[in-house]
Amino acid sequence: MGLSEVAPEAVYPTIGLSLRETFRRLTGERSNGKIEELIGFYVERADQVMLDRTFILPPVPRTVAALKRRGLVLRVVHQVPLPHRGCVQA
Repeated sequence: MGLSEVAPEAVYPTIGLSLRETFRRLTGERSNGKIEELIGFYVERADQVMLDRTFILPPVPRTVAALKRRGLVLRVVHQVPLPHRGCVQA
């Protein structure tokens, strides 16, 4: 796509931002069409690699079970545009 690699130190401040804002900050791009193209590329690549690199930390199942026993309904909020093909359910 003609973009340079970005150092991790530049990426850290974008954690939690939308993909749109992240790409704007990291590339300086302002064209909505180009930003949408970058998001599409990101989602395509994420679908290829994300699920295999996703893991649940050891205390999470026990914690989720305890919260469910207390009647809480849990949801995961994320930045990945839907539909995403690799859902993890607990």
